Amino acid sequence: MDKIRFTVTAAHIEKAIATRDSKIVGGMESCCPLALALHDAGFPKAIVCDGIIQLDGTSGRQVKHPARIAKFVRDFDNLETLQPAQFELNTEVV
Repeated sequence: MDKIRFTVTAAHIEKAIATRDSKIVGGMESCCPLALALHDAGFPKAIVCDGIIQLDGTSGRQVKHPARIAKFVRDFDNLETLQPAQFELNTEVV
């Protein structure tokens, strides 16, 4: 099973917060720091949803994200302070 390693940087977090606060950036509602990090890691259509990550957009591969990623998403949604972090995602399709 392949793994994707990616890093959520301070810049991803700052952009996501600004986007979340304004709700629109570049005509798209994309305000998840994890999605932004995955875009930079070679998955430009990645969408982070509740419990899964769609790597290729709405019609692509879906992988279940681990508890550590789920907690990061919850913390972001609950307006908690986030720190840059590295993540690893198994590419096993759900």
